[in-house]
Amino acid sequence: MKLPNLVGKPCNLATVLVLGWVLIPQFAPAAIPSGEWQVEISDPTNRVWDVTHIAPLQSPVVEFFDDDTVVSFDAPFTQNGSGKLAGAGATDIEVTSSIVNGTLPGEYVAKGTITGAKGMARLTFSSSVKGNAMIEGRLRAIASSFAVKVALDSLTESPVGTYTSTASAAGYGSLNESGNVDISWQDVVAAMGDGSWTLHLSLTNDAVKKVGGTAVVDLSGGRTLGFTVKGNYNAKTDGTILVLTADAESKGSSLKVALTGNGAAALQGKLTGQTIKAIGTLEPD
Repeated sequence: MKLPNLVGKPCNLATVLVLGWVLIPQFAPAAIPSGEWQVEISDPTNRVWDVTHIAPLQSPVVEFFDDDTVVSFDAPFTQNGSGKLAGAGATDIEVTSSIVNGTLPGEYVAKGTITGAKGMARLTFSSSVKGNAMIEGRLRAIASSFAVKVALDSLTESPVGTYTSTASAAGYGSLNESGNVDISWQDVVAAMGDGSWTLHLSLTNDAVKKVGGTAVVDLSGGRTLGFTVKGNYNAKTDGTILVLTADAESKGSSLKVALTGNGAAALQGKLTGQTIKAIGTLEPD
């Protein structure tokens, strides 16, 4: 079965800040931060994926070529700030087979997780559907399922995965199929973008040491994560520590950002279940 469009050493904040002082040129005079800023992250060890953009997961098509059977259904799901995938509700089941054909009402459940760290993301996902069909004068239960496990290695840009599909009708047995997912890195990028992301900061301060504001993370696939910002500025070191707390829609994601007066930005935390330890440059937004 082809499933199209599917999909460094860690360091602490202190180490990253030292590197930032050495490697990143001066961008502004020392001052408590305020205004609009951004940090772009594109290194392969910190890519972030939003798998809701993968169409074959949102609308599975389960095919059994040896038995001339095809089952398809819409199974929309969401990915929350913790990387949990979930969806459930009513759907239409499209069936083509030797015993039943047509569109049938049904109920689906979709669930899974996306995690990641150090350039390796892992997706575990399954969706299932069940309903009833009139077969040879009797109402019989029918069901189908689709499950996939995929690893996305951003360091080598090599995705690998396996799938399992099933279909059954009461009194007629079941069909099962499994194998390797047919997927390329080009399929991954076409569905979700390249995994890069940008942190946008809108900062205010009390002119002494308190820093506040809001933040948004834009993922390459188009999704945004929202945060509130609280932090403190240290005039002696010309450094600022910001704590980003997710809003209700992004709950489960969090970031801690350390800034130096020369523009180094060290980021640690999690975005939709994927661990972040990154260094970037603070630039005007």
